[in-house]
Amino acid sequence: MIPVLTPMGIVASGLPRDASLEIIPSLTLSSRVALIFMNYLRDVGNSMVKEIISGVPISKTACILIYCILTPLLEETIYRGFLLKSLVANMKWQQAVVVSSVIFSAAHLSGENSLQLFTIGCVLGCCYFWSGNLRSFTIRSLYNAVILMSTLLS
Repeated sequence: MIPVLTPMGIVASGLPRDASLEIIPSLTLSSRVALIFMNYLRDVGNSMVKEIISGVPISKTACILIYCILTPLLEETIYRGFLLKSLVANMKWQQAVVVSSVIFSAAHLSGENSLQLFTIGCVLGCCYFWSGNLRSFTIRSLYNAVILMSTLLS
């Protein structure tokens, strides 16, 4: 059984533990492709993101959809929906949040932003634990939108 985080504690869902593990490879591949694209944009610098956002409407729309919807959805599903649930089965929820946040930060391959990513990972992990669902997706989408807007305005 997969543990489900609720405000009242951990309860077991009706799915066998291995069912979630079968979905991870396809989600991981999709997420990695989106992450590589987003890390490429971060590594190239804000000037390239500005150019994409201020370009033709289709590139602006694609960048916003990838950065503010697709990437947060995939990452929250993987890091909170699967990883955090799996870790909670073997350790205290606080430790699981820290471990999943370290993995979340490391997966972004961004040394200069690792503390920021670790912090947002902890916030999102706690939000997921307390809400019991992927409301962390909304917070992550807003976080990415703020970063995108600050890049555009800088």
